[in-house]
Amino acid sequence: MIALFILTFCLLGIVAFEIKALRTLKSAYYQSLAVQQLANKLEQAESDDISCELWNQENRGLLPSSNGTCNFSTEIHQASLCWFGVLSEMQCMSLQK
Repeated sequence: MIALFILTFCLLGIVAFEIKALRTLKSAYYQSLAVQQLANKLEQAESDDISCELWNQENRGLLPSSNGTCNFSTEIHQASLCWFGVLSEMQCMSLQK
């Protein structure tokens, strides 16, 4: 009976580690998507290929509750993107070219 209790406790610990690993993996996935979307927007800024609003619509399909901003002057191109992460915390990234 004691061995069964110890085994159950160990298995619950392993499950907790797995859940934490999955959350970390999902967070890294969202960050990867954000970096890719920001880089794409900066490339598109040079060709004026897509508006900021269309880009935001695309982001909302990829990242939860995301919102992006674009600032393209003649010298500096900057794009920022914020979204809610795995634990409902706001995460933001910005790239400048």
